[in-house]
Amino acid sequence: MPTMNQVAPPEWIKATQFAEGENRTLTISGWTTDVFTDQNTGVKKTSVAFLFNETPSKFGIVNNANKDSLDSLFGVGYDLDALAGKQITLFRILVKQEKNGDPVYGLRIKANQRTAQLAPASTKAEQLSQLGEIRKLIHDASGTMPAKDTLVWSTEAEFAEILAVHKALLETALSESMP
Repeated sequence: MPTMNQVAPPEWIKATQFAEGENRTLTISGWTTDVFTDQNTGVKKTSVAFLFNETPSKFGIVNNANKDSLDSLFGVGYDLDALAGKQITLFRILVKQEKNGDPVYGLRIKANQRTAQLAPASTKAEQLSQLGEIRKLIHDASGTMPAKDTLVWSTEAEFAEILAVHKALLETALSESMP
C-alpha cells in the first residue's frame, strides 16, 4: 500500500523524513533558487536548492555547514551547473536552533567516496595529502597500491597529470569492486 509521501511527495526533503542513522544518497539533476524567511531574523534570503533524479522533492542548501561540505566535496568556487550527475549523501543530525538554542533535527551533507572530488591543492604538502587520500581509496577498493614512483612531480602540470591518473585508477578500482 503506498504512503502519503509516495502519492503526494512533499516539496522539500526534511529531517523528519529520515530515520535515526539513515543516509540517503541522491543524484543531483539540477538546481534552482528559492526565497525563504530566516526563522531567527525574519529577513527574506535567497538560497540554492538542489533537484534530484530520485525524488521530486528539493533540498535547500541554507546553512554554512552544508555549504562547507559542498566546498570540501567539489572545491571552493564549484560551478553549480557542473554538479548535474554528481551524488551527495544526506543524513539527519541533532542541532541547536540559533534563535532559542532548542535541539532540532537538521539535514547535513557528507562526503560520498564514489563521487567526492578533492579541492585543488595549493602546496606540496596538500598535494601529497590529496594523492594519499586517493591512493587509500584505491587500496580499499582493489587491495593494491599504485607504484611510489607516481609520487614524483615538479610542476603543477605534472601534478595535474598524476592526479588525473590516480583518479582514473580509483574509478577503475571502484567499478571492478562493485558486484
